[in-house]
Amino acid sequence: MAGFSKSWVRGALWMGLYLALTLAPLLIVLAGATQPRREFARELSVALGFIGLAMMGLQFVLTARFKWLKSPYGSDVVYSFHRQISLIAFAFILAHPVLLALVDWPAVRIRFDFINHPTYPRFGFFALLPSRSSFSRRSSARASGSVTTAGGARTRSWAPWR
Repeated sequence: MAGFSKSWVRGALWMGLYLALTLAPLLIVLAGATQPRREFARELSVALGFIGLAMMGLQFVLTARFKWLKSPYGSDVVYSFHRQISLIAFAFILAHPVLLALVDWPAVRIRFDFINHPTYPRFGFFALLPSRSSFSRRSSARASGSVTTAGGARTRSWAPWR
């Protein structure tokens, strides 16, 4: 029973640290100079963008193969968490421009004027395009298992955390 509570406390501490690092950009914004008030949906959109960006930044830590992170849980659990949390981060990042479009569609639409507007506002949109492969059924990471022969038939090994 003591081992269960110790692992539960360790897991809660890791999740608390992850949550604190994810919310850190919002705390930094709150500590800064006060800005003029905007609509709630616009503020929520900005907050979701910051949270999604922080979560994507933490994805590199999850896949870095640090022994101090993987030894308590194992690689399969950490990679499974990485895959699940990346989908949530993608949803936050995708909600950011959708909420902005709901608040002020003309301002968002003008950013895609390829003739009269600079290109930098479109970079966020173009950055989301390669992430479509995360939702494909047979992505290259899943299909890259080693080929084995079982009874003369060729099969691919598959791991759910890939």
